[in-house]
Amino acid sequence: MRPHGAKTASQWITTRNCKPDFIATYDSVGNESDKQWITIDTNPSGPHFNRIYAMLVNSTSSCQFRVSYADALPDGTHTAWSMPQVLPEPAHTATGGTYQLPHVDPAGAIYTTVTNFDPSHSYCCSSIFMDKSPDGGQTFNTIGPTVS
Repeated sequence: MRPHGAKTASQWITTRNCKPDFIATYDSVGNESDKQWITIDTNPSGPHFNRIYAMLVNSTSSCQFRVSYADALPDGTHTAWSMPQVLPEPAHTATGGTYQLPHVDPAGAIYTTVTNFDPSHSYCCSSIFMDKSPDGGQTFNTIGPTVS
């Protein structure tokens, strides 16, 4: 997040409580975050105006999809990031999922597509499904999947 008044990229390094502003910290050796994407609810009449959503894949063998959010404040700072939560997947999907890409609709619902493929079958037969949150990222439900 760009601090209020920052004019160069080197000024974009933000802190919270005198520490780097991380969404989640953990021993990441062999457990790196991947495919990080963000979106912001920019609808001034929406229930979660200026909420920032960050999505990523936790690159363990199970490739868990996660989401965290914070609210942007007028001074260029933001609230603390929510605890990253695991997004739901249909029970029959294989490990190896990726490609979430968050979007916010005009009513404030958050959607992301998720592609799940099976590395044990040469990445054949992907399942593509969608997760939706109608409540500002508090809960998510799965819509789909479709098989490609």
